[in-house]
Amino acid sequence: KEDVLSNVSTTGTKKIAPSSFYFKDGEHAGEASYEDIEAGFDGGELSEDCEVFDQEKDEWINISEFLRLRKKSKVENTVSTTNTNEISTSSFHFKDGEHTGDALFEDLEAGFDDGEISENCEVFDVKKDEWFKI
Repeated sequence: KEDVLSNVSTTGTKKIAPSSFYFKDGEHAGEASYEDIEAGFDGGELSEDCEVFDQEKDEWINISEFLRLRKKSKVENTVSTTNTNEISTSSFHFKDGEHTGDALFEDLEAGFDDGEISENCEVFDVKKDEWFKI
């Protein structure tokens, strides 16, 4: 059986599908989608020591950092379809446990970055008429 980690490039020349990521957690290693990595971490299958290969940085990063960056990117991609002036002047509905309210995108981003807003926070997407997790 071929070692999964042997396929990971440290020179940035090896490419994998953008929807899958290499991860390693002690003796356990593999390739999985973002959703599967997140579920594995949330379900306790992957530990705090797990690392995921970041192709953009061409390095291994801690799973918590990986999940934080992907969630932040998901929020930015969702609002990127909105006019920039609209983003800076519009408030977004959010809920984070018992805490709910409205905030500007930059305030939500800052709250997520400094830990005031948890990984369980949801923001309402008016265009899709649904809540999404950040």
